[in-house]
Amino acid sequence: VRTWSGSFGASEVEASLRTSRGLDLGGRGTSFGWHVTFNGEIGDGFGGRALDTGEAFRSRLNRVADLACKLAEPGKPPAGGILPVLLHPNVVENFVLGTLLGNLEGSTVVNGEGYFRKEQFGSGVAVLRPDLTVRLDPLAPMKSGSYRYTAEGIPADRCHFIQDGRLVQPVLNLKYARRFGASPTPVPTAMDALYLEGPPELTEQDGYEEAAGGVLVLSVLGTHTQDAASGDFSLAAPQTLGIRNGAAAGRLRGTLSGNLFDLLRGEDLRLVRFQGEHTPGLLVRCRFDPK
Repeated sequence: VRTWSGSFGASEVEASLRTSRGLDLGGRGTSFGWHVTFNGEIGDGFGGRALDTGEAFRSRLNRVADLACKLAEPGKPPAGGILPVLLHPNVVENFVLGTLLGNLEGSTVVNGEGYFRKEQFGSGVAVLRPDLTVRLDPLAPMKSGSYRYTAEGIPADRCHFIQDGRLVQPVLNLKYARRFGASPTPVPTAMDALYLEGPPELTEQDGYEEAAGGVLVLSVLGTHTQDAASGDFSLAAPQTLGIRNGAAAGRLRGTLSGNLFDLLRGEDLRLVRFQGEHTPGLLVRCRFDPK
């Protein structure tokens, strides 16, 4: 490790919400977070409504430092093509869940601008793997995404947006709930209150074993320029590690491409539990072209 930088932050906020219809809500909340960056490129951190434990802090810090050291060593590029690709939880949150939430947004659904169609919600027809679920729990204690009510006064509640591969409901604020013809829903405000569930999870080590000869993708660039309505993607993957002998080591750079919704319907899809991460990683088969 050549250089590092870090920051800590904590706050307490008092908020109130009053409407012309007589709604009068108020409350206080706390937040705490830290972030560290190594060599000016790879970083990690924690956010919540309570302090991280010392053990969890040291463990996460050691893991990201270890990844920084592995990225400093050049790897042997595999032949380009369809490979086992292990997406790190950060990539799953930024790209996979980010794309799903964009397509689940009420305005996108009502205006017919996304991959999911209004008539598919509640139809019982699977649009993803029949064991994939995306649900929200803003009532989970001390999460960054926990709250009592939304900015519009909608009470927090547990809900499913996708259950067993089937569309249950979009993410609906008051405006688009009226246009969609349904009740408004709680909204995701942070990834730690959103849950991606599916087939039985592999351990991180088992994930490396199944991804032998493939790559571990730690970050991608260009997610906001992709065609979310079709699911087609071509993403730069500047922080990638080769996977050999049951471990990830040796830096690679390349391009990741395919169709996200095809991957989320694929029989090869596996969920991988990374130590200390709320969101699972995803093991898929898609195209990786090294540079």
